Amino acid sequence: MARVEVSVDGGRCWSDAEFVDPPRLYAWRRWKREWTTPAPPGRYVLMSRATDSDGEMQPDRHDSRYGAYVINYPLPIEVFVDDQG
Repeated sequence: MARVEVSVDGGRCWSDAEFVDPPRLYAWRRWKREWTTPAPPGRYVLMSRATDSDGEMQPDRHDSRYGAYVINYPLPIEVFVDDQG
């Protein structure tokens, strides 16, 4: 993995994240990105996507040929920000 990006709005906008670990063959690679809790309360959808050293980006949706296998696309994670002050 050469690049990882994060979206906090369900995939409309993307920004770079920072790798924590060096690249290793066939290994997961941890990353981090600061996210300031937004002021307006509500539902936010977080996603991440990777790009390899050949410039190939993860597909944006599941390839139905794989059935329930090969989950290789950005999975949305819903978070809820409340107005507790």
